[in-house]
Amino acid sequence: MIRPLWTEYRRGAGIVLTPVVAVLSWAALFRTRMEWPGPWTTLAERVHGTLFFLAPLVVAVAAWQASRERRRGTRELLGTTTRVPWRRLGLTWASITLGATAGLLVPLVVGGVLVVWHGGYGGGNWWWSLLNSLLAIGFFAAFGMAFGAAVPSPLLGVTAGVTVYFLVATAETLVVGFATLFPFLPADVMLQFPEFRAGPQALLATWFVSATVALLALVSVRPKRRAAVPVGVAAVVAAIPLGDFEVIDERADDLVCQDRVCTVRAHAHLLDKAVAEAKPLLDKVSGIPGAPTSAMPDYAWQHLRVYDMVLDWYGERVRGEYPYHRLMVDSVVSGLECDGDVQREFGVPRMAAVVWWTGDRAALDEEPRAAGLVDRLLRLDVAAQREWFARYLSAIRRCDRSAVPEIP
Repeated sequence: MIRPLWTEYRRGAGIVLTPVVAVLSWAALFRTRMEWPGPWTTLAERVHGTLFFLAPLVVAVAAWQASRERRRGTRELLGTTTRVPWRRLGLTWASITLGATAGLLVPLVVGGVLVVWHGGYGGGNWWWSLLNSLLAIGFFAAFGMAFGAAVPSPLLGVTAGVTVYFLVATAETLVVGFATLFPFLPADVMLQFPEFRAGPQALLATWFVSATVALLALVSVRPKRRAAVPVGVAAVVAAIPLGDFEVIDERADDLVCQDRVCTVRAHAHLLDKAVAEAKPLLDKVSGIPGAPTSAMPDYAWQHLRVYDMVLDWYGERVRGEYPYHRLMVDSVVSGLECDGDVQREFGVPRMAAVVWWTGDRAALDEEPRAAGLVDRLLRLDVAAQREWFARYLSAIRRCDRSAVPEIP
């Protein structure tokens, strides 16, 4: 079967589909800033998400090729013998599926290498999502071929196949259960750290396989009663309630710590970078009453906040418009427990505290009025600077602007 499949792939739409899918899926997986695609669950979700635009593309190409072959009535011989209808349609389906899968594998393999290289967290059953994404491609190809084989005009076949697909995909948002039959992905994973459930994912994989076989059998076997078995299997699987596809990965939320800096296990690959950012900040306020002594991944004034980071291909943090050290100290100096009017009253001393703590005078662009206070603060000796910062922390905790000492 290898030689006929290779010939079919080269003479049909598969060879054109591969580079198109590769380019589109590459852009989807790595974004415009060439982000690191991990950890594993994130990579699986992004691959899953490519089906949002790959699905109608595969349906359209499959419908076009199937309707073209039906209109011609005959095809080039792959040897000296003709092929029976099911084998002819099967090779066409396989060539389109191969074309789309090969294109998707290009960024997938690169992404997998990068995730391994930078030590991305695995989580639970993440590979099920990847498997179902690949099986879905075969299902969408069969879905398009079913319409293409039934309509003699290539244009009408493409139009009918894509239109029906979008109608069903739209109905999925309105009718419970359609996600099983036509999973118009990506389905947004609402959990921060999801773990894919093996049972529902296995049933979904079974549905994709059985539905693919059923669709191909309906348009290729004679007599039609021979398609009863795969159609029946697909119908039975579709009737089984799948339940939630993911649950909370409790292990991913465990803390991993180093030098008083912690992050969750799912972001353990970021720990060294978080330590490099947090350690100088913690050392500068060490011993000051009310100052944080640790960094944690939550938003509380008792410690610096460790945020997730966007990494590039090399595993280095992508520099955003808002500096990371500002994100870490904001939870300490912002006084979020105070009401809005009080927070505005703290605007100038708050910015002075930020600049003194981080050493980043660029922050003054947000509050130029704090420049004078910063200059007066830095003219004090170190002990007086630390005392002013301690009194500022005490005042912001009590939401008492009058408790912030003035610096002449």
